[in-house]
Amino acid sequence: MRYIYIDLGAFNGDTIQRFLDGEMDCDYPVLSKEFEIYGFEPNPKLFILLSKQYKDNNNIYLSNKLVYTNSDTIDFYIDPSSTSPMGSTAIKSKGTELNGRVIQAECFDFSEWIKQFKGCYIFVKMDIEGAEFEVLEKMKIDGTDKMINELLVETHPNKCREYTTTYSNALINSLQCGKVNNHR
Repeated sequence: MRYIYIDLGAFNGDTIQRFLDGEMDCDYPVLSKEFEIYGFEPNPKLFILLSKQYKDNNNIYLSNKLVYTNSDTIDFYIDPSSTSPMGSTAIKSKGTELNGRVIQAECFDFSEWIKQFKGCYIFVKMDIEGAEFEVLEKMKIDGTDKMINELLVETHPNKCREYTTTYSNALINSLQCGKVNNHR
């Protein structure tokens, strides 16, 4: 069996490192070194840091594409400090509050992309600053939420005016993943 760890919103690599060190709040079915690791971080400055940190690790595959529901190019709002925990976002209501710059980011359809790992053990850490709602909704529609054995997701209700805590809780409770941990 293949073991896959996917870090959506990899930031500066801190959660990839925590995963490698066995410090994630999850049950690893095998040692972390047996996982293939995929990290996605669309913020250009953070992606450079991430790439430098893991350049010598052949088991980590990194991309600067934006996790989303399609393969378009969209506005991506970057926090002016560019390394802030506030992060960056594709959600306009949250992005305009950052007072940062806007770039065009290349997206990919996560629900389609994950299908390549059918039959694998999949652990997903998702911290994509508001886009998690649309991505998870599409996964429910496509049935790809059922492929995930463990999901560690940080939801951002109320930071994104479009979504409430009630909506967030209902969405998380409706997922058919193996195990879901929701952090806010």
